[in-house]
Amino acid sequence: MSRISIPASVPLVMLFVISCSSEFLEGKRCAPDGGCLAGYVCRTDTNTCVIPEEPDGTAEDGGQEEDEMLCPDTDTEQIVLTDVHLLGNGAEVNVEPLEVVDVDIDFAISQAPNCGNCTNFFLFGLRGDGYGNQPLHCHRAGIPPLCPALLHGSISFDLTAPQTPGQYFLVSALVQDDSCTRAMANYYDHMQGRPAQAGSVRVAAPACRSRLFYLSDVELNGSGPELVVSAGSDVDFSSSYHAAGTDSCPQCRAMAVVGLDDSPLFCRDLGILPLCPSSDSGTLEGKIAAPSEPGTYTVRAAMYLNTSCQAAMDAYLQATPPRSATVALLEVTD
Repeated sequence: MSRISIPASVPLVMLFVISCSSEFLEGKRCAPDGGCLAGYVCRTDTNTCVIPEEPDGTAEDGGQEEDEMLCPDTDTEQIVLTDVHLLGNGAEVNVEPLEVVDVDIDFAISQAPNCGNCTNFFLFGLRGDGYGNQPLHCHRAGIPPLCPALLHGSISFDLTAPQTPGQYFLVSALVQDDSCTRAMANYYDHMQGRPAQAGSVRVAAPACRSRLFYLSDVELNGSGPELVVSAGSDVDFSSSYHAAGTDSCPQCRAMAVVGLDDSPLFCRDLGILPLCPSSDSGTLEGKIAAPSEPGTYTVRAAMYLNTSCQAAMDAYLQATPPRSATVALLEVTD
């Protein structure tokens, strides 16, 4: 029996999970309907119940006493261990606006006893003051065994740093659902009161090697960067912008484009900007028509060096660099 060594630096998080019924059988023979003891699945060729093998992780016997593993003493808790690396380092990183951050996570989880055959999913989001809690990524962790055995796996994805300097937090939750698509659709319900902080992303004003553009004091209908409205409603957008040019194109005109998801909405000609480290600032305002389809939409912004607002909006629509960044969230209801 192998012994698992868990680094002392790895945080231990207890999460409460939803309940689901399990078919409890005596012995390890499969039931006629294929049911097994909680934490096992039926192997059809031998008609026996075995610990599931998951494509995204491997189940191992912890090889430790239950008091060493701190196994939960209730039917609704499970062990969740994560080791987070941002840009190949630790769980904290300093970046510039819009910088892409590589996220790599090793995990070890057990199953909740009352949910023996439930499929587990990791949900990740990024949140910060004035930024809300934006969903980022879902990972299917599979069906883990009961404690003290653990399911081990790894997760990798990218996140784009917000364009407004400040402190942001990578948050996560282990949830039970039918699929990643459904889990992401239920992101805000799943995250209610249960996310754990997995990492920290500090966004600093960019160095002069890159073009500077970011928004602050974003307001939707004067109530901050998050708003719930009915379908088809008109929404007033306002913010302050901060922008500078670069030596590579000192006489280029700058265009600020605001869009909803991948669709450009309005543009402002910022003129010829002073070169970094000097910068220009002002107010960016416009109208947003809430879509007719209920859902959560991202308000995004980007700056382009172009000849006209029409050319800049075409560049936004074609997703040409620089990439737009989320500045607000709009939730549309029926």
